Amino acid sequence: MTPSSRRLSQVAAYALLRTASALVPRRQRAEWLAEWRAELWHVCHEDKNIWPGITFSAGAFQDALYFRRTGGSGVTMPTAPRGSAARCLGALFVGAFVGLVICIALPNAHEALLQFHSRNSDSVWISGDGYHGVEIPTVRIADYRQWTVETHRLFTELAFYQPAVKRIHVDHYDVDGISVARSSPNLIDFMDLPPTVKDAIRIRPSALPQLFLTEKTWQQSFHRDPNLIGRSIEVGGQWVTVAGILPNAIWPFPSQIDGWLSENQTWLDSLGARTKGFVIAFINPDGIAAAYGPRWFMTVPGPERSFEQFDCIALSEIFNLPRFILVYTLVLAIAALPATTPVPLGEYPSHSNSSSQSASYLRWFFLVAKLALVVAAVCFWSIAIAYFVNPIGSSLSIYILIALSFTGFLLSFRWAWQDQRKRCPVCLRLLSNPARVGQASRNFLAWNGTEWICAQGHGLLHVPELSTSWRSSQCWLYLDPSWRSLFAGAYSRPSSMR
Repeated sequence: MTPSSRRLSQVAAYALLRTASALVPRRQRAEWLAEWRAELWHVCHEDKNIWPGITFSAGAFQDALYFRRTGGSGVTMPTAPRGSAARCLGALFVGAFVGLVICIALPNAHEALLQFHSRNSDSVWISGDGYHGVEIPTVRIADYRQWTVETHRLFTELAFYQPAVKRIHVDHYDVDGISVARSSPNLIDFMDLPPTVKDAIRIRPSALPQLFLTEKTWQQSFHRDPNLIGRSIEVGGQWVTVAGILPNAIWPFPSQIDGWLSENQTWLDSLGARTKGFVIAFINPDGIAAAYGPRWFMTVPGPERSFEQFDCIALSEIFNLPRFILVYTLVLAIAALPATTPVPLGEYPSHSNSSSQSASYLRWFFLVAKLALVVAAVCFWSIAIAYFVNPIGSSLSIYILIALSFTGFLLSFRWAWQDQRKRCPVCLRLLSNPARVGQASRNFLAWNGTEWICAQGHGLLHVPELSTSWRSSQCWLYLDPSWRSLFAGAYSRPSSMR
Protein backbone atom coordinates (compact mmCIF):
# COMPACT_ATOMS: atom_id res chain seq x y z
CA MET A 1 0.00 0.00 0.00
CA THR A 2 1.40 3.39 -0.98
CA PRO A 3 1.79 6.12 1.68
CA SER A 4 -0.84 8.29 -0.02
CA SER A 5 -3.49 5.55 -0.03
CA ARG A 6 -2.62 4.66 3.56
CA ARG A 7 -3.03 8.28 4.58
CA LEU A 8 -6.34 8.46 2.71
CA SER A 9 -7.68 5.35 4.49
CA GLN A 10 -6.76 6.83 7.88
CA VAL A 11 -8.57 10.07 7.05
CA ALA A 12 -11.68 8.10 5.98
CA ALA A 13 -11.54 6.01 9.14
CA TYR A 14 -11.27 9.08 11.38
CA ALA A 15 -14.14 10.75 9.45
CA LEU A 16 -16.39 7.74 10.08
CA LEU A 17 -15.42 7.75 13.74
CA ARG A 18 -16.21 11.44 14.03
CA THR A 19 -19.60 10.90 12.36
CA ALA A 20 -20.44 8.05 14.75
CA SER A 21 -19.60 10.25 17.74
CA ALA A 22 -22.59 12.47 16.90
CA LEU A 23 -24.85 9.65 18.14
CA VAL A 24 -23.24 9.69 21.60
CA PRO A 25 -24.71 12.01 24.27
CA ARG A 26 -22.83 15.30 24.42
CA ARG A 27 -21.52 14.84 27.98
CA GLN A 28 -19.89 11.48 27.21
CA ARG A 29 -18.88 12.26 23.63
CA ALA A 30 -15.31 13.50 24.30
CA GLU A 31 -14.38 10.50 26.47
CA TRP A 32 -15.97 8.04 24.03
CA LEU A 33 -14.19 9.61 21.06
CA ALA A 34 -10.81 9.58 22.82
CA GLU A 35 -11.09 5.85 23.58
CA TRP A 36 -12.04 4.97 20.02
CA ARG A 37 -9.27 7.16 18.57
CA ALA A 38 -6.70 5.38 20.68
CA GLU A 39 -7.96 1.99 19.52
CA LEU A 40 -8.04 3.18 15.90
CA TRP A 41 -4.40 4.34 16.09
CA HIS A 42 -3.30 0.83 17.10
CA VAL A 43 -5.37 -0.77 14.35
CA CYS A 44 -3.98 1.51 11.64
CA HIS A 45 -0.33 1.06 12.71
CA GLU A 46 -0.44 -2.71 13.26
CA ASP A 47 -2.20 -3.55 9.98
CA LYS A 48 -0.74 -2.03 6.82
CA ASN A 49 -3.77 -2.84 4.62
CA ILE A 50 -6.28 -0.19 3.54
CA TRP A 51 -9.54 -1.69 4.91
CA PRO A 52 -9.02 -2.64 8.60
CA GLY A 53 -9.17 0.96 9.85
CA ILE A 54 -12.35 1.72 7.89
CA THR A 55 -13.97 -1.55 8.98
CA PHE A 56 -13.05 -0.82 12.60
CA SER A 57 -14.58 2.69 12.45
CA ALA A 58 -17.77 1.33 10.88
CA GLY A 59 -18.29 -0.79 13.99
CA ALA A 60 -18.30 2.38 16.07
CA PHE A 61 -21.83 3.16 14.89
CA GLN A 62 -23.25 0.10 16.64
CA ASP A 63 -21.38 0.95 19.84
CA ALA A 64 -22.55 4.58 19.64
CA LEU A 65 -26.17 3.51 19.29
CA TYR A 66 -25.86 1.10 22.20
CA PHE A 67 -24.13 3.83 24.24
CA ARG A 68 -26.96 6.24 23.49
CA ARG A 69 -29.61 3.65 24.37
CA THR A 70 -28.00 2.70 27.68
CA GLY A 71 -26.71 6.13 28.63
CA GLY A 72 -23.22 4.73 29.06
CA SER A 73 -24.25 2.62 32.07
CA GLY A 74 -24.53 -0.67 30.25
CA VAL A 75 -28.17 -0.97 31.35
CA THR A 76 -30.98 -0.39 28.87
CA MET A 77 -32.93 2.78 29.61
CA PRO A 78 -36.59 2.23 30.69
CA THR A 79 -38.19 3.28 27.41
CA ALA A 80 -41.21 1.60 25.89
CA PRO A 81 -39.76 -1.40 23.97
CA ARG A 82 -40.88 -2.49 20.57
CA GLY A 83 -44.07 -4.52 20.74
CA SER A 84 -44.95 -3.26 24.21
CA ALA A 85 -48.52 -2.81 25.40
CA ALA A 86 -47.97 0.92 25.91
CA ARG A 87 -46.97 1.43 22.29
CA CYS A 88 -49.91 -0.63 21.09
CA LEU A 89 -52.44 1.39 23.11
CA GLY A 90 -50.69 4.62 22.14
CA ALA A 91 -50.92 3.84 18.43
CA LEU A 92 -54.62 2.92 18.75
CA PHE A 93 -55.32 6.10 20.72
CA VAL A 94 -53.63 8.25 18.07
CA GLY A 95 -55.64 6.52 15.33
CA ALA A 96 -58.92 7.08 17.17
CA PHE A 97 -58.05 10.69 18.02
CA VAL A 98 -57.15 11.55 14.42
CA GLY A 99 -60.46 10.00 13.28
CA LEU A 100 -62.34 12.11 15.82
CA VAL A 101 -60.61 15.30 14.68
CA ILE A 102 -61.48 14.57 11.04
CA CYS A 103 -65.12 13.91 12.00
CA ILE A 104 -65.30 17.24 13.81
CA ALA A 105 -63.73 19.05 10.86
CA LEU A 106 -66.19 17.61 8.30
CA PRO A 107 -69.68 19.20 8.61
CA ASN A 108 -71.68 16.12 7.59
CA ALA A 109 -69.60 13.75 9.73
CA HIS A 110 -69.82 16.17 12.64
CA GLU A 111 -73.59 16.20 12.35
CA ALA A 112 -73.67 12.38 12.24
CA LEU A 113 -71.78 12.25 15.55
CA LEU A 114 -74.01 14.69 17.42
CA GLN A 115 -76.93 13.50 19.49
CA PHE A 116 -80.08 14.73 17.79
CA HIS A 117 -82.28 16.77 20.10
CA SER A 118 -85.67 15.51 21.24
CA ARG A 119 -87.34 18.54 19.64
CA ASN A 120 -87.58 16.55 16.41
CA SER A 121 -89.15 13.48 18.00
CA ASP A 122 -92.61 14.82 17.06
CA SER A 123 -91.62 15.71 13.47
CA VAL A 124 -91.85 13.27 10.58
CA TRP A 125 -90.44 13.28 7.08
CA ILE A 126 -93.01 12.15 4.52
CA SER A 127 -91.42 10.26 1.64
CA GLY A 128 -92.81 8.46 -1.38
CA ASP A 129 -89.75 6.20 -1.71
CA GLY A 130 -88.45 5.27 1.75
CA TYR A 131 -85.04 6.67 2.63
CA HIS A 132 -84.48 7.60 -1.02
CA GLY A 133 -87.11 10.26 -0.46
CA VAL A 134 -84.72 11.97 1.95
CA GLU A 135 -82.41 12.81 -0.97
CA ILE A 136 -84.82 13.26 -3.88
CA PRO A 137 -88.19 15.11 -3.78
CA THR A 138 -90.95 12.52 -4.02
CA VAL A 139 -94.12 14.29 -2.81
CA ARG A 140 -96.30 16.21 -5.27
CA ILE A 141 -97.61 19.63 -4.33
CA ALA A 142 -101.14 18.32 -5.05
CA ASP A 143 -100.69 15.70 -2.29
CA TYR A 144 -99.43 18.38 0.10
CA ARG A 145 -102.48 20.55 -0.58
CA GLN A 146 -104.80 17.62 0.01
CA TRP A 147 -103.08 16.59 3.26
CA THR A 148 -103.29 20.08 4.74
CA VAL A 149 -107.07 19.71 4.62
CA GLU A 150 -107.69 16.00 5.28
CA THR A 151 -105.03 14.84 7.78
CA HIS A 152 -105.80 16.86 10.92
CA ARG A 153 -106.18 13.66 12.92
CA LEU A 154 -102.60 12.70 12.03
CA PHE A 155 -100.74 15.99 11.79
CA THR A 156 -101.13 19.40 13.37
CA GLU A 157 -99.08 21.20 10.71
CA LEU A 158 -97.39 20.43 7.39
CA ALA A 159 -94.69 22.38 5.55
CA PHE A 160 -93.42 22.12 1.99
CA TYR A 161 -90.06 23.09 0.51
CA GLN A 162 -88.33 22.62 -2.79
CA PRO A 163 -84.52 22.69 -3.21
CA ALA A 164 -83.02 24.45 -6.20
CA VAL A 165 -79.62 25.68 -7.33
CA LYS A 166 -79.69 29.40 -7.96
CA ARG A 167 -77.43 32.24 -9.02
CA ILE A 168 -77.26 35.28 -6.73
CA HIS A 169 -76.39 38.70 -8.14
CA VAL A 170 -75.98 41.90 -6.12
CA ASP A 171 -73.58 44.79 -6.84
CA HIS A 172 -70.13 43.31 -7.35
CA TYR A 173 -71.18 39.87 -6.05
CA ASP A 174 -72.11 37.32 -8.70
CA VAL A 175 -72.28 33.92 -7.03
CA ASP A 176 -73.34 30.79 -8.91
CA GLY A 177 -74.30 27.34 -7.61
CA ILE A 178 -76.05 28.40 -4.39
CA SER A 179 -78.43 25.76 -2.99
CA VAL A 180 -81.64 27.50 -1.95
CA ALA A 181 -84.68 25.90 -0.33
CA ARG A 182 -87.91 27.63 -1.45
CA SER A 183 -90.49 26.87 1.18
CA SER A 184 -93.95 27.55 2.47
CA PRO A 185 -94.19 30.37 5.03
CA ASN A 186 -94.81 28.03 7.96
CA LEU A 187 -91.48 26.18 7.60
CA ILE A 188 -90.11 28.53 10.23
CA ASP A 189 -92.16 26.64 12.84
CA PHE A 190 -89.85 23.64 12.32
CA MET A 191 -86.69 25.69 12.89
CA ASP A 192 -84.71 25.55 16.12
CA LEU A 193 -85.17 29.24 16.83
CA PRO A 194 -86.36 31.09 19.95
CA PRO A 195 -90.06 31.98 19.82
CA THR A 196 -89.25 35.71 19.89
CA VAL A 197 -87.09 35.37 16.75
CA LYS A 198 -89.83 33.42 14.97
CA ASP A 199 -92.41 36.09 15.84
CA ALA A 200 -90.09 38.85 14.63
CA ILE A 201 -89.63 37.12 11.27
CA ARG A 202 -93.37 36.55 10.84
CA ILE A 203 -94.40 40.13 11.50
CA ARG A 204 -91.53 41.72 9.52
CA PRO A 205 -93.16 43.59 6.63
CA SER A 206 -91.74 42.66 3.25
CA ALA A 207 -93.30 42.85 -0.17
CA LEU A 208 -90.68 40.41 -1.46
CA PRO A 209 -89.88 36.84 -0.40
CA GLN A 210 -87.41 36.71 2.49
CA LEU A 211 -84.01 35.05 2.00
CA PHE A 212 -82.02 33.73 4.94
CA LEU A 213 -78.38 32.83 4.25
CA THR A 214 -76.35 30.42 6.33
CA GLU A 215 -73.36 31.86 8.15
CA LYS A 216 -71.02 29.68 6.08
CA THR A 217 -72.42 31.03 2.78
CA TRP A 218 -72.35 34.59 4.07
CA GLN A 219 -68.69 34.24 4.99
CA GLN A 220 -67.42 32.32 1.95
CA SER A 221 -69.45 33.94 -0.84
CA PHE A 222 -70.07 37.45 0.52
CA HIS A 223 -67.08 37.94 2.86
CA ARG A 224 -69.35 38.71 5.84
CA ASP A 225 -70.60 41.91 4.24
CA PRO A 226 -72.94 43.55 6.82
CA ASN A 227 -74.51 45.80 4.17
CA LEU A 228 -76.06 42.75 2.52
CA ILE A 229 -78.70 42.34 5.24
CA GLY A 230 -81.93 44.11 4.42
CA ARG A 231 -81.08 44.65 0.77
CA SER A 232 -83.00 43.43 -2.26
CA ILE A 233 -80.98 41.04 -4.41
CA GLU A 234 -81.63 38.91 -7.45
CA VAL A 235 -81.82 35.13 -6.90
CA GLY A 236 -82.30 33.11 -10.07
CA GLY A 237 -84.03 36.01 -11.80
CA GLN A 238 -86.33 36.69 -8.81
CA TRP A 239 -85.99 39.70 -6.52
CA VAL A 240 -85.91 38.86 -2.81
CA THR A 241 -84.97 40.56 0.45
CA VAL A 242 -82.04 39.32 2.54
CA ALA A 243 -83.80 39.04 5.90
CA GLY A 244 -80.95 37.68 8.01
CA ILE A 245 -78.08 35.28 8.65
CA LEU A 246 -78.78 31.96 10.34
CA PRO A 247 -76.29 29.65 12.11
CA ASN A 248 -75.10 26.68 10.06
CA ALA A 249 -76.75 24.15 12.38
CA ILE A 250 -80.17 25.83 12.38
CA TRP A 251 -81.45 23.85 9.38
CA PRO A 252 -83.13 20.82 11.00
CA PHE A 253 -83.46 18.62 7.91
CA PRO A 254 -81.09 16.13 6.28
CA SER A 255 -80.56 17.97 2.98
CA GLN A 256 -77.78 20.57 2.93
CA ILE A 257 -78.64 24.11 1.86
CA ASP A 258 -76.88 27.47 1.54
CA GLY A 259 -79.99 29.59 1.93
CA TRP A 260 -83.65 29.41 2.87
CA LEU A 261 -86.17 31.38 0.83
CA SER A 262 -89.49 31.87 2.63
CA GLU A 263 -92.16 32.29 -0.03
CA ASN A 264 -95.78 33.35 0.38
CA GLN A 265 -98.96 31.44 -0.31
CA THR A 266 -99.12 32.89 -3.82
CA TRP A 267 -95.99 30.99 -4.81
CA LEU A 268 -97.46 27.74 -3.50
CA ASP A 269 -100.67 28.28 -5.45
CA SER A 270 -98.72 28.95 -8.63
CA LEU A 271 -96.95 25.56 -8.61
CA GLY A 272 -98.19 22.85 -10.93
CA ALA A 273 -99.97 19.87 -9.43
CA ARG A 274 -97.13 17.49 -10.35
CA THR A 275 -94.35 19.67 -8.91
CA LYS A 276 -92.44 17.62 -6.34
CA GLY A 277 -90.75 18.68 -3.12
CA PHE A 278 -90.15 17.65 0.48
CA VAL A 279 -92.90 17.59 3.10
CA ILE A 280 -92.39 17.73 6.88
CA ALA A 281 -95.17 17.42 9.44
CA PHE A 282 -95.82 17.73 13.16
CA ILE A 283 -97.45 14.64 14.70
CA ASN A 284 -100.77 15.29 16.40
CA PRO A 285 -100.11 14.26 20.03
CA ASP A 286 -103.80 13.45 20.52
CA GLY A 287 -104.11 11.47 17.28
CA ILE A 288 -103.54 7.84 16.45
CA ALA A 289 -100.19 8.56 14.74
CA ALA A 290 -98.59 9.41 18.10
CA ALA A 291 -98.48 5.68 18.95
CA TYR A 292 -97.12 4.46 15.62
CA GLY A 293 -93.41 4.69 16.43
CA PRO A 294 -90.46 6.17 14.53
CA ARG A 295 -91.52 4.83 11.12
CA TRP A 296 -94.93 4.03 9.75
CA PHE A 297 -96.84 4.09 6.48
CA MET A 298 -99.69 6.23 5.24
CA THR A 299 -101.94 5.04 2.43
CA VAL A 300 -103.84 7.71 0.52
CA PRO A 301 -106.06 7.68 -2.60
CA GLY A 302 -104.16 8.18 -5.83
CA PRO A 303 -105.11 9.03 -9.39
CA GLU A 304 -107.39 6.74 -11.36
CA ARG A 305 -108.88 5.05 -8.25
CA SER A 306 -105.51 3.73 -7.12
CA PHE A 307 -103.81 3.95 -3.73
CA GLU A 308 -100.37 5.31 -2.92
CA GLN A 309 -98.22 4.54 0.09
CA PHE A 310 -95.97 7.11 1.78
CA ASP A 311 -93.35 6.53 4.47
CA CYS A 312 -93.55 8.69 7.55
CA ILE A 313 -90.08 8.66 9.12
CA ALA A 314 -89.30 10.51 12.34
CA LEU A 315 -86.54 13.09 11.86
CA SER A 316 -84.84 11.73 14.98
CA GLU A 317 -84.79 8.31 13.30
CA ILE A 318 -83.01 9.74 10.24
CA PHE A 319 -80.35 11.51 12.29
CA ASN A 320 -79.89 8.56 14.65
CA LEU A 321 -79.46 6.10 11.77
CA PRO A 322 -75.62 6.29 11.73
CA ARG A 323 -75.44 5.30 15.40
CA PHE A 324 -77.95 2.51 14.88
CA ILE A 325 -75.88 1.17 11.96
CA LEU A 326 -72.70 1.24 14.07
CA VAL A 327 -74.36 -0.68 16.90
CA TYR A 328 -75.88 -3.17 14.47
CA THR A 329 -72.61 -3.86 12.63
CA LEU A 330 -70.76 -4.07 15.95
CA VAL A 331 -73.09 -6.83 17.19
CA LEU A 332 -72.90 -8.55 13.80
CA ALA A 333 -69.08 -8.45 13.83
CA ILE A 334 -68.97 -9.92 17.35
CA ALA A 335 -71.27 -12.74 16.25
CA ALA A 336 -69.11 -13.43 13.18
CA LEU A 337 -65.78 -13.33 15.05
CA PRO A 338 -65.74 -17.04 16.09
CA ALA A 339 -65.97 -18.01 12.41
CA THR A 340 -62.80 -16.09 11.52
CA THR A 341 -60.41 -16.82 14.42
CA PRO A 342 -60.20 -19.16 17.44
CA VAL A 343 -61.91 -17.57 20.42
CA PRO A 344 -60.00 -19.30 23.32
CA LEU A 345 -56.95 -17.30 24.33
CA GLY A 346 -55.08 -20.38 25.54
CA GLU A 347 -54.06 -22.03 28.80
CA TYR A 348 -52.22 -19.80 31.25
CA PRO A 349 -51.59 -21.73 34.49
CA SER A 350 -50.97 -19.88 37.75
CA HIS A 351 -47.42 -19.54 38.96
CA SER A 352 -46.30 -18.63 42.47
CA ASN A 353 -43.25 -16.67 41.35
CA SER A 354 -44.89 -14.58 38.66
CA SER A 355 -47.55 -12.53 40.49
CA SER A 356 -50.01 -14.34 38.25
CA GLN A 357 -53.12 -12.82 39.86
CA SER A 358 -52.15 -9.20 39.18
CA ALA A 359 -50.74 -10.15 35.77
CA SER A 360 -54.06 -11.78 34.87
CA TYR A 361 -56.00 -8.62 35.78
CA LEU A 362 -53.54 -6.52 33.81
CA ARG A 363 -53.86 -8.79 30.77
CA TRP A 364 -57.67 -8.50 30.75
CA PHE A 365 -57.49 -4.74 31.28
CA PHE A 366 -55.18 -4.47 28.27
CA LEU A 367 -57.57 -6.50 26.12
CA VAL A 368 -60.59 -4.39 27.14
CA ALA A 369 -58.69 -1.13 26.53
CA LYS A 370 -57.49 -2.36 23.17
CA LEU A 371 -61.01 -3.35 22.07
CA ALA A 372 -62.46 -0.03 23.29
CA LEU A 373 -59.92 1.97 21.28
CA VAL A 374 -60.47 -0.25 18.24
CA VAL A 375 -64.23 0.35 18.40
CA ALA A 376 -63.73 4.11 18.73
CA ALA A 377 -61.27 4.22 15.84
CA VAL A 378 -63.54 2.21 13.52
CA CYS A 379 -66.57 4.36 14.41
CA PHE A 380 -64.80 7.66 13.79
CA TRP A 381 -63.08 6.64 10.57
CA SER A 382 -66.21 4.94 9.15
CA ILE A 383 -68.31 8.06 9.76
CA ALA A 384 -65.59 10.34 8.38
CA ILE A 385 -65.35 8.37 5.12
CA ALA A 386 -69.09 7.71 4.72
CA TYR A 387 -70.05 11.36 5.29
CA PHE A 388 -67.00 12.98 3.71
CA VAL A 389 -69.23 14.38 0.95
CA ASN A 390 -72.61 12.69 1.38
CA PRO A 391 -75.21 14.36 3.65
CA ILE A 392 -77.16 12.75 6.48
CA GLY A 393 -79.83 10.40 5.13
CA SER A 394 -78.01 9.71 1.87
CA SER A 395 -78.45 6.12 0.70
CA LEU A 396 -74.85 5.99 -0.52
CA SER A 397 -73.54 7.10 2.86
CA ILE A 398 -75.64 4.41 4.56
CA TYR A 399 -74.24 1.66 2.32
CA ILE A 400 -70.67 2.93 2.77
CA LEU A 401 -71.10 3.10 6.55
CA ILE A 402 -72.48 -0.45 6.73
CA ALA A 403 -69.65 -1.88 4.63
CA LEU A 404 -66.85 0.04 6.34
CA SER A 405 -68.03 -0.43 9.91
CA PHE A 406 -68.72 -4.16 9.63
CA THR A 407 -65.45 -4.85 7.81
CA GLY A 408 -63.53 -2.61 10.18
CA PHE A 409 -65.04 -4.14 13.32
CA LEU A 410 -64.50 -7.72 12.13
CA LEU A 411 -60.90 -7.24 10.97
CA SER A 412 -60.02 -5.15 14.03
CA PHE A 413 -61.46 -7.67 16.47
CA ARG A 414 -59.68 -10.46 14.64
CA TRP A 415 -56.39 -8.58 14.88
CA ALA A 416 -56.95 -7.71 18.56
CA TRP A 417 -57.67 -11.34 19.41
CA GLN A 418 -54.66 -12.67 17.50
CA ASP A 419 -52.46 -9.96 18.98
CA GLN A 420 -53.57 -10.94 22.49
CA ARG A 421 -52.72 -14.58 21.84
CA LYS A 422 -49.15 -13.65 20.84
CA ARG A 423 -48.31 -11.62 23.95
CA CYS A 424 -46.53 -12.57 27.15
CA PRO A 425 -49.08 -12.78 30.01
CA VAL A 426 -46.59 -11.14 32.40
CA CYS A 427 -45.08 -8.13 30.57
CA LEU A 428 -47.63 -8.04 27.71
CA ARG A 429 -44.89 -7.67 25.09
CA LEU A 430 -45.19 -9.41 21.75
CA LEU A 431 -43.51 -12.79 21.68
CA SER A 432 -40.66 -13.35 19.24
CA ASN A 433 -38.32 -15.91 17.72
CA PRO A 434 -40.80 -18.60 16.61
CA ALA A 435 -39.24 -22.03 16.31
CA ARG A 436 -40.62 -25.24 14.89
CA VAL A 437 -40.61 -28.15 17.36
CA GLY A 438 -41.33 -31.80 16.52
CA GLN A 439 -42.30 -33.54 13.33
CA ALA A 440 -45.68 -33.64 11.61
CA SER A 441 -45.38 -37.40 11.08
CA ARG A 442 -45.17 -37.93 14.86
CA ASN A 443 -47.97 -35.57 15.83
CA PHE A 444 -49.76 -38.27 17.93
CA LEU A 445 -46.54 -39.55 19.52
CA ALA A 446 -44.84 -36.32 20.55
CA TRP A 447 -45.55 -32.62 20.71
CA ASN A 448 -45.50 -30.86 17.32
CA GLY A 449 -46.00 -27.17 16.74
CA THR A 450 -44.44 -23.72 17.09
CA GLU A 451 -42.70 -22.35 20.15
CA TRP A 452 -42.58 -18.61 20.86
CA ILE A 453 -40.39 -16.98 23.48
CA CYS A 454 -40.68 -13.84 25.61
CA ALA A 455 -37.65 -11.58 25.10
CA GLN A 456 -37.84 -10.70 28.82
CA GLY A 457 -37.36 -14.33 29.82
CA HIS A 458 -40.77 -14.84 31.38
CA GLY A 459 -41.68 -18.00 29.51
CA LEU A 460 -42.50 -19.92 26.35
CA LEU A 461 -45.71 -20.25 24.37
CA HIS A 462 -46.46 -23.63 22.82
CA VAL A 463 -48.81 -23.45 19.83
CA PRO A 464 -49.79 -26.93 18.57
CA GLU A 465 -49.90 -27.59 14.85
CA LEU A 466 -53.02 -29.74 15.23
CA SER A 467 -55.54 -29.87 18.01
CA THR A 468 -55.28 -33.16 19.92
CA SER A 469 -56.99 -34.60 22.98
CA TRP A 470 -53.99 -33.79 25.17
CA ARG A 471 -53.21 -30.35 23.69
CA SER A 472 -56.20 -28.59 22.13
CA SER A 473 -55.01 -24.98 22.34
CA GLN A 474 -51.87 -23.00 22.94
CA CYS A 475 -50.27 -23.28 26.38
CA TRP A 476 -47.95 -20.97 28.30
CA LEU A 477 -44.90 -22.31 30.14
CA TYR A 478 -43.29 -20.10 32.79
CA LEU A 479 -39.50 -20.05 32.98
CA ASP A 480 -37.60 -20.09 36.23
CA PRO A 481 -36.21 -16.66 37.26
CA SER A 482 -32.69 -18.04 36.85
CA TRP A 483 -33.22 -17.89 33.08
CA ARG A 484 -33.49 -14.08 33.18
CA SER A 485 -29.71 -13.65 33.08
CA LEU A 486 -29.73 -15.00 29.50
CA PHE A 487 -32.02 -12.19 28.31
CA ALA A 488 -30.33 -8.80 28.02
CA GLY A 489 -33.64 -6.93 27.77
CA ALA A 490 -35.17 -8.29 30.98
CA TYR A 491 -36.84 -5.72 33.19
CA SER A 492 -36.68 -5.53 36.93
CA ARG A 493 -40.49 -5.15 37.17
CA PRO A 494 -41.96 -7.81 34.88
CA SER A 495 -45.52 -7.36 36.10
CA SER A 496 -45.84 -3.76 34.90
CA MET A 497 -47.47 -2.98 31.55
CA ARG A 498 -44.75 -1.31 29.48
